[in-house]
Amino acid sequence: MQKHKIFVMVLSLTLIFSFSAIASAGKYNEAPMLEELVAAGELPAVEERLPDEPLIVEPLEEIGEYGGTLYVYTTAATHLWDGEIIGMEFLLGIERDYSWGVPNIVESYKWADDAKSITLYLREGMKWSDGHPFTADDFLYWYEYEFLNEEVYSWGTPAWLQVGEGTIQMTKIDNYTVRVDFPQPYSLYLNYISHAWGSQNGIAGATGVGWYGSFQAAHYAKQFHVDFIGKEKAAQMTEDAGFATWIEHYARKTTSFFGLQFYPDSVPTLGAYICKKKTIDEWVFERNPYYWKVDTEGNQLPYIDRVILRHIGDIDVITGKIIAGECDYAALSAQAHNLPLYVDNAEEGGYRVLVWRWPGNQHIELNLTSEDPVLREIFQDIRFRQAMSLAINRGEVNKILYFGLATPASYTVPPGTEYYKEEYANAYIEYDPERANELLDEVLSLKNRDEDGYRLRLDGERLTITLEAWADDPIYELVVEYCKDIGIDVRIKIETFALFVERSMANLIDMRVEGGEFNIEPGFSTLPQYYVPMQWGWTSGWGVKWDQWYQTGGTEGEKPPEKIMNLINWYKEMKLVVIEEERIELAQKILKSHADNLWMINIVTGTPQPIIVKENLRNIPAKALWTWDMARIVPFSPEQFFLKGE
Repeated sequence: MQKHKIFVMVLSLTLIFSFSAIASAGKYNEAPMLEELVAAGELPAVEERLPDEPLIVEPLEEIGEYGGTLYVYTTAATHLWDGEIIGMEFLLGIERDYSWGVPNIVESYKWADDAKSITLYLREGMKWSDGHPFTADDFLYWYEYEFLNEEVYSWGTPAWLQVGEGTIQMTKIDNYTVRVDFPQPYSLYLNYISHAWGSQNGIAGATGVGWYGSFQAAHYAKQFHVDFIGKEKAAQMTEDAGFATWIEHYARKTTSFFGLQFYPDSVPTLGAYICKKKTIDEWVFERNPYYWKVDTEGNQLPYIDRVILRHIGDIDVITGKIIAGECDYAALSAQAHNLPLYVDNAEEGGYRVLVWRWPGNQHIELNLTSEDPVLREIFQDIRFRQAMSLAINRGEVNKILYFGLATPASYTVPPGTEYYKEEYANAYIEYDPERANELLDEVLSLKNRDEDGYRLRLDGERLTITLEAWADDPIYELVVEYCKDIGIDVRIKIETFALFVERSMANLIDMRVEGGEFNIEPGFSTLPQYYVPMQWGWTSGWGVKWDQWYQTGGTEGEKPPEKIMNLINWYKEMKLVVIEEERIELAQKILKSHADNLWMINIVTGTPQPIIVKENLRNIPAKALWTWDMARIVPFSPEQFFLKGE
């Protein structure tokens, strides 16, 4: 396959980027299940369903076979989890070599010389999953009736669309050309639309939809929008559907998951699969007959007919399904500490264990904005966080849980990235419980302990901290033991993912042990939500009220103190610079602040990530990076995965 991949600094602004190829003989093939529909007159011919120039995907190992059903699991009825294997579609793509900014939904693009606008060229003849044309009108609808509508974007302008004191403007040039203008140079826009922000709009939030999208299926969404149907009809539709407000009804009908169709009766998708059924127990997805990608021999993708996603709230039950061979693919559901268990059962279960690497950070989050004023005072004392860090035996954690494959480190980006400095990674990572105890003696003022040997808080009560989590992990027990050695009583509380999210956002969790991503590009520049308190959601852990303040534009939560405001301001500056050296300098200010202040207490980085695949699931790489920074499975084109012999 001929492929043109130009990857240069954004200052080379006059180049047009494109990705195209021509299928052999100019003829396209399709899945047998679609051939039957064409023969019955229920579907147009494949040539009529594809765009004029479909995107051509080169299979990783071999041309695949059509057919089969893939079975995967999720721990939450509101999250696709390993159902992400059905794919996510962004305006621009991420390649298998982790380069990004290559055309995907957008066929090509061109920057203006001053970097204050970018022109997007769409694929002519491309269609939504219901067969309706995908055009510039879908961008303008999102811009005019969602983004600029204060009820839809009820939390205000998302951070990624804030450009200095202004925001973006979107203009339709013709049916297949859109121009996006910025009030000042904004090269970071390319990072965003190469990831989730370049997807179809429709992530339902607490008070509306939005935050991630760049376009919407206008022909469908108009049916539920008050500006098109009027207040009276909108009110009646809302009442009939059982919602309190029109925007809640609108959110339900237009919700997608980064472009993945969420309900069988909701907005059309550009994704490889459409939702045919959704219950509390499972989702059923079938191939999208209008999907706009083909392989190098002109076979319309995807290869697999359907994906069935089953909901089981208990991760241990899913583990049992994996080792019993009842799961065709598991990644988010596969845990590193279970690697030996997976390997021991692989032959009998009929699956392969691929070991990818996760370049994120396994870390402790103490809620510095805790509702408990005594804990808040203790947590905000840098000496307490230093003591906690020095009490962790990272070498032991790495050996016991990660088989020596991870790297002990403080919270920072991984080696090899442009922002990395070794001194940041080595801050307070030595194992020194004696020094930790000395620091705690200073912090708590009182050296006396209770009858069980635990330290007392400043109010005389035992220093007890609840570590909350949504899935059990042996790292929690190790953290409990290390804390016990320095007189801190840590107690583990496991709850459902839904409750964990609810309690996180309500600022009710005082301690978490989490995995932090957004450490490499394009993730770090787009949403460094673990480094900067800016995303009020389930990832909020070390400064929840500060996250809430930022997310709500200061209307809720608490304004951060100066050191935290510095993080926010450095990031705002970093978003807008176009000179690489300036961007690196600002990023390193953020990283140095973390090294100096231990806003989070990291344990290890670069842990192994098991990827479980059935023996006949092919075209998946044996080794790769696994991270949301690279949209996890997206670079490997899951539409070209296939079930061999089915």
